Amino acid sequence: ALFENYNKLNETEIKVFETLKSLFIKYLFSPRVEPINISELENELRGLNKILNISNNNKHSSSSSLKVSTSNKSKGVTGKTYLFDY
Repeated sequence: ALFENYNKLNETEIKVFETLKSLFIKYLFSPRVEPINISELENELRGLNKILNISNNNKHSSSSSLKVSTSNKSKGVTGKTYLFDY
């Protein structure tokens, strides 16, 4: 559980965690009357990219992998690996 390992995170990991937590609360869990402002969300995601040092100028210089489950029994990040170029 995170509460058991939070003190083991480095400064960048804490920034990423706090930024993601903020985005989830703001865009997924807060009650909304108006649609999400896409340009505002894009700016916040670009801020996350800066924390992670991801540049979209060099789209083919680096890639990231994410394992996504393809099984109905398993949920979460497992299974096949898909590469996303930034």
